[in-house]
Amino acid sequence: AIEYHYDKQQLKAALKSVGVKRGDIIFSHVGMGFLGYPKEGRTLADMFKVVSSALLEALEPDGTLLVPTYSYSFCKSEPFDVQATPSTVGYFTERFRQLPQVKRSAEPIFSVAGIGLKADELFANLPSTCFGPDCLYDRLVKADASICNIGVGFRYATFVHYAEETFGVPYRFKKTFAGNIINNGIAAPSSFTYYVRTGVDDSTTFPDLRQLEKEARTRGYCKSHPVGKGEVTTISCRNLLQLCKEGIKQDPWYLAKGINKK
Repeated sequence: AIEYHYDKQQLKAALKSVGVKRGDIIFSHVGMGFLGYPKEGRTLADMFKVVSSALLEALEPDGTLLVPTYSYSFCKSEPFDVQATPSTVGYFTERFRQLPQVKRSAEPIFSVAGIGLKADELFANLPSTCFGPDCLYDRLVKADASICNIGVGFRYATFVHYAEETFGVPYRFKKTFAGNIINNGIAAPSSFTYYVRTGVDDSTTFPDLRQLEKEARTRGYCKSHPVGKGEVTTISCRNLLQLCKEGIKQDPWYLAKGINKK
């Protein structure tokens, strides 16, 4: 029986083959379990160590790694503590948030944690909008960053909500949430605008990125490489935005389930 599915060197080789190199800025959605077990160990802590160190080593010495640490705090009428509020989007993101040297954006709904050369700059003085002009995703496009997903494939890309707001879609609208942001123990009232789904109970407004993924792969914008039981994918934020723009222009429901999609 196979005791493991991949090791750190294979993961690093896969990152290299999809174009991740030193100095890059990458935003990663990580699903460690989808890769299976690494040779280095079977615990979550072992898996975290393998994946995080492979990513950081691929970018060193002057790259930047960003990871979602979304808390949806204001949506739940809760205060957001930059240093203490846990990430609600998986073990990897919560462990990453707690690493020394990691910075976190003071964003009470979709906060992001980052380590590396450009993290401070990307997080500095963010506007009070989750997906509007000059939001983090807007800055990622301007900084020529890429989305690099590990295990989860292409279907996780919060970035698309930035495209939806930028180009306008019929199934979302701007809603403002208020609350307190606590930073280094000091609380300050704040409000943030989030492009929310209309009719939250309506499944037609759910994200559906299958068409986007197909186009991205067909055009060669999305590079992928198998690792263990899963794969690593990358796409530049600029190319992703361009695909979303073209798709939404042809069909405003391009990034959502809609009514007629099978």
